[in-house]
Amino acid sequence: NLKDSDLTYKLCEKLLPNLNEISKLVGMPIYEVCRASYGGLVENYLIKKGKEFNEIIPNRPKYDSIIERRKDTYEGAFVMEPKPGFYNKIVFFDFKSLYPTLIVSKNISPSSLNKSKGNKTPEVEMKGRKKHYYFDTKEAFIPKLVKELILKRTKIKDKLKKGKDSALEGQSYALKTVGNSIYGYYGFFGSRYHSMECAASITAWAREYIQNV
Repeated sequence: NLKDSDLTYKLCEKLLPNLNEISKLVGMPIYEVCRASYGGLVENYLIKKGKEFNEIIPNRPKYDSIIERRKDTYEGAFVMEPKPGFYNKIVFFDFKSLYPTLIVSKNISPSSLNKSKGNKTPEVEMKGRKKHYYFDTKEAFIPKLVKELILKRTKIKDKLKKGKDSALEGQSYALKTVGNSIYGYYGFFGSRYHSMECAASITAWAREYIQNV
């Protein structure tokens, strides 16, 4: 029992700062945060920020809509199969927050999606048809929030270079968790901001940039 108590205490020391910061960021009680899905965290964050930006939050989808959404799929990430062997002069490339950065730079949002103008996607295959999507260049609600998350986390990471700080590490974790989950929230069948076009566009642009590199 003593060992179990000691391990529980150590886990609490490690996890509590992260849970506290997520709770503050998304506006959920901590006992809900530790049980919430990533989609639930994003949804609460968008609802919380909606008031600040005078945004009308869409209703949750009905059961019939969820059933229909479950049928749709799209092409995901590009994964290059490695060729086994020994190599010299290996170079490592890593895109910083690739999906969140694409959401911001291309203004990917259901409200900015249109038929003919703005940021044009690479070719996307949806429901057996290949096409391009377009996103307005005027900054939309969700890309604006993602940009805010990225900039805040960059400032915190700069502060962390000066020394370890569990509260700042928790803030960085919270910002990263919510920011990285917004792509998945677009494709989630139970999302208020569900958009397969947005999710497919993000992975299409990501594949193009990775393959070009």
